[in-house]
Amino acid sequence: QRSRAFSLASTDRIEAQVSDLRSRIATKSPRRHLFIGHSQGGLVVRRLGQLNPELVTGVVTIGTPNAGAHLAAWGPEAAQEAIQRVIRNDCYSEPICRWVEDIVEDLTKGLLLFGRDAGAPALQDLVPGSPFLRTLNSTYEPFPRVSVEVDAGRRWVLARMVGDMRSS
Repeated sequence: QRSRAFSLASTDRIEAQVSDLRSRIATKSPRRHLFIGHSQGGLVVRRLGQLNPELVTGVVTIGTPNAGAHLAAWGPEAAQEAIQRVIRNDCYSEPICRWVEDIVEDLTKGLLLFGRDAGAPALQDLVPGSPFLRTLNSTYEPFPRVSVEVDAGRRWVLARMVGDMRSS
């Protein structure tokens, strides 16, 4: 009776992801569900519950940027420089630094940095103060919600980014 939705188009606007999730749920069961959303997924399930409270018995968000993600507002050059700064400060050995630099090159080619306007419209929704976040955070939620905040500390930020990019 458990289901995971791994294949939401995470680069789409969040409202489009909500619509996609709603249609997937409608085909499975008419009953209410407890949703657990990590990072951007937390925003998706919160909005789903606001728009369709009949589908949601509760929401758990984990490491969700409820106030937005500042990185989404940066241009690619500023984001790349920030990542490079983390590498310079947190690399422990030459082989690891080279490996991390290869991963950063992959990241800078990816949606996180260069897709803000064209390839990853969802990032527009993640900019602090965006119309989406203003609506989300000012709308009543008729379901219980628990949020788990994640603070890996500066030391593990790069590892989290690498893990997010490398895991399925």
